[in-house]
Amino acid sequence: MTTKQTGRPPSYSDQDLRSAIEAIETIGEQVTAEAVTKFFKEELGLKSKPRREPLHAKIEDFLAHRVDVTTDRNIRALPKDFRGSISILTANLEKEWLALGEPPLVFRRAFGSNVRLLFHVHSRFHRTFPPLLAA
Repeated sequence: MTTKQTGRPPSYSDQDLRSAIEAIETIGEQVTAEAVTKFFKEELGLKSKPRREPLHAKIEDFLAHRVDVTTDRNIRALPKDFRGSISILTANLEKEWLALGEPPLVFRRAFGSNVRLLFHVHSRFHRTFPPLLAA
């Protein structure tokens, strides 16, 4: 699927962006549109300044893609029986979650989308170690 590009084309390639991000991370700086632009000018001799918004979006896309690739690689490296065990575990977690009902409002406000796991762990802890909580 092709998309129509409006405005001027980027004056840098995807490889230039990758090089900039890797160099910035290597020196321990935060990867920002400003840092990448500085790299483009100083290291690549780029004459025109890239627009901040499109550059920021491309940086975010690059970083997200890299996380996805790493995650997929790590998952594929797991033994199949381990992955099967995780499937069983998550099914059991979902069953227990549904049995517990709606988490308290304080959990939902404090932890947002992570509330499922937190509520399960909290409930499991209360059922498993009640003497510790009575003290």
